[in-house]
Amino acid sequence: MKHLLSRVLALAVTLSISMGSAAFFTGEHLQEICLDKPNGLCLGFVRGFHAGLSMAAAELGRSPYYCWPENVTATQAVKIVSKFLEENPEHLHQPAQSLVYAALYIAFPCEDGQ
Repeated sequence: MKHLLSRVLALAVTLSISMGSAAFFTGEHLQEICLDKPNGLCLGFVRGFHAGLSMAAAELGRSPYYCWPENVTATQAVKIVSKFLEENPEHLHQPAQSLVYAALYIAFPCEDGQ
């Protein structure tokens, strides 16, 4: 699992390098807002990330590289991301979007190789 996590994070960090100042919003920052109640900012970040990646993938005619089940709510995804951040503190210095991607990629792998 750690080997897969390393590969996923390497890909996610590589993809996020082009985002410039967005990289200054780290996993540590995301973890802080996800711990606050209510978690509106965290929910918005995770939903926005998923929506943006899904739209970009659709424009390119690709899958977003993870397969979000139809019955999973954004609130559940926030819990998945929060758990990922909690279980991987050694990566909190990395860009938040990279960590959200890694959490969703690991939680929702595509079964048909998309």
